[in-house]
Amino acid sequence: KPTVTMPSIDYNSCAIDSPDFRYALLDQERQLEESVKTMKSVIDSFKRVQETGRAYNEALVAFSLSIQKLGPEQQQQQFQTDSSSAQAQSANLSKAERDMAKFASQFAKDLRYIEDARMRWLDISQESFLKVLTQQRMKIREFLSETRRVYYEETKKFYHSQERMLSLKQQTGKNSEPRNWSAIDKDAEAERICYFNRTYAYVKTLQCEQAKNKVRFFEVLATLQSVWKCFYQECNDNLVEREKNMQATNESVANYNEGIGVAEKELDENRQKLLDMGAWRRRGNHQETLEGYLLLLSQKKLSVAPNNWQRCFCTFNRQKRLLTLQPFSPANPGRTDSSSSPSDSGLGGVVVAVGVPPNSEVDRRFLFEVEINDSTRTLLLQAYSNSEFKCWTQSLRGEPASAEEASEADESRQRPTEFEAQQFEACLAELDRRCLDEEGLYRVEGRSKLVEEFVRGFIMGRPDGMAPVQSLDQVDVRVLSSSVKRYLKQLPEPLMTYAVVERLLQLLSATGAEASALVESPDTIDQLRSEMDSSLPQQNRRLLQSLMSHFGRLTDRSEVNKMTPANVAIVFAPTLCWPQQVNLQSMQACAITGRYLVLALMQHPDRFLCASPIDASNRSSFSASSTAAAPPLASPMEARKGSKKGSGQGTNLLGYSIGNNNSSGLVSQLGMNLEGPKRCARTLYACTGDSPAELSFEANELVYDVQRIARVDGWCFGMINGRSGIIPSNYIQILQ
Repeated sequence: KPTVTMPSIDYNSCAIDSPDFRYALLDQERQLEESVKTMKSVIDSFKRVQETGRAYNEALVAFSLSIQKLGPEQQQQQFQTDSSSAQAQSANLSKAERDMAKFASQFAKDLRYIEDARMRWLDISQESFLKVLTQQRMKIREFLSETRRVYYEETKKFYHSQERMLSLKQQTGKNSEPRNWSAIDKDAEAERICYFNRTYAYVKTLQCEQAKNKVRFFEVLATLQSVWKCFYQECNDNLVEREKNMQATNESVANYNEGIGVAEKELDENRQKLLDMGAWRRRGNHQETLEGYLLLLSQKKLSVAPNNWQRCFCTFNRQKRLLTLQPFSPANPGRTDSSSSPSDSGLGGVVVAVGVPPNSEVDRRFLFEVEINDSTRTLLLQAYSNSEFKCWTQSLRGEPASAEEASEADESRQRPTEFEAQQFEACLAELDRRCLDEEGLYRVEGRSKLVEEFVRGFIMGRPDGMAPVQSLDQVDVRVLSSSVKRYLKQLPEPLMTYAVVERLLQLLSATGAEASALVESPDTIDQLRSEMDSSLPQQNRRLLQSLMSHFGRLTDRSEVNKMTPANVAIVFAPTLCWPQQVNLQSMQACAITGRYLVLALMQHPDRFLCASPIDASNRSSFSASSTAAAPPLASPMEARKGSKKGSGQGTNLLGYSIGNNNSSGLVSQLGMNLEGPKRCARTLYACTGDSPAELSFEANELVYDVQRIARVDGWCFGMINGRSGIIPSNYIQILQ
């Protein structure tokens, strides 16, 4: 039975602590227990190998000593015992007999040499394999016995404390004081956060320790195999081929081990993301499905006795108005609560009415009654906090979401907006302009607070972000580069989309190939390109193309900035693609496979990202006169030629011959007057200049220092790849 396969646990489920999460956690713990048993079996089996090997060694040594008697040295000793016949006996030995005697002697020496090596292998294996494996097994057993016990004790204390805080009864006693409900609620909130962190840490430790144990187990086996290989080296005909296979395996395990480190970092970031989102709270009523724990009064008795209240995991479908209740205790997931009755299991139905009982009837807080269409009694339920009480009652009544919840729902959109895409490309343009020679760009982080404010204020345009930026020249390089990564990482869905990422993981699982070979496979490229064509939104495709162009310019200067294609892929793989289900296995796979995918996209973007038409309604024209010079029905080339046919300064301007590319010098030579602020733009089409003053360019190139030319319709002045010149206005899209 394999012990390296780990059950998938979605770390986001720690926030809700659902029954499915608890059952998956139990499977994880059972898997660790099975690992302990399997390791015990391996240890016992190797002990038998040691016993058999030592017995085999003794037999072969005795056999070699017997053969040794046939050798010339032994015969010489026999001859020396009878000096009178020694010379005669030696003279009677033929060459063939002497050769056979030497062969027997050499064979005996070879046997002893092999057996000496065998004993060294067994002795080394005792220290490097058996002892290490035994220590590793004991460590897992201690983890299962101690860490698990402490965690479940904390779980019981947490739920007991939460329910104790729900009672309305005042404390009695000589020094009792009125209960401060605000302080109690604040303590309950703090306990929930603490318990969420504890559960998250327990699951993370559980899986990461098991993953690390796999690597340690492999290393122990690799050491044993290395010693064994030395022992059988002379008779192993496949040694060279095995070495090649071993090198490939070592590389694969090294990548796997590196993936554990990346996954651990990503899991920590995901935990912080869940905390920032308040995901450990129950979801608001803007969601289609509401789920979480409620307490149910088992019998219609207005009593505060703990045995009369049962914890249930509840799910409410807003569209169907269907409420289901599943009795469950996270503190004891392996058994059903003894207080539950058969009639209470599987409660639920269509909600007919919702009400709140008077406080005088029962001394518990956050109570509400639910009438089910097919139930003989009204369900009396209790929430764990005031916010959950409001959320459940509003959802069950069908009330619309509050303004705050509507705002949260709006923030959960999956795709970048047109405004965000323009601002993001403006950041890339600024990085291209002044940061390509910055050593370690994207590796050194800017100040977290400034980065967050810049992302929210400049890129996303939210009022709670940074104050309006007059020019990107004012922004620190580290803040700018970190904001590019932060914005991509904060998207609810990766820029490559979940569909593309999941397709890549499916191919990796189905083929069993190495990540590098998989991404380079023509069949994989065809399938990923098809997935991108069908599922990649226009804005995502646009930003990916802009990123790949930026990465190309960045890596062209890798001798200066040290950002080679491999380094860029390492930095941006976790930012551009992550799995929809957050578990250790998928994050490990994404950490390595995504790296090779980003590298392949950088090297061959045309193989994955087919050209996508740009929506004309989203293009920003440079000015009203640009539209007049290039009517929408005319092709870009015809529009550009049409603008050349004008008279006056425009015609003379385009026919002027120049001899240098200096911006100010060129402006002076052409007698132009530039107006308006300098801005960044992106080319929409390819263009070949018809005169030395015109710039030639390809589509999707960045244009810097773009300004209008006074009294010349349809043309602007800018710089592409360090060369200044004139550009048709209807060929570019302004980015900022």
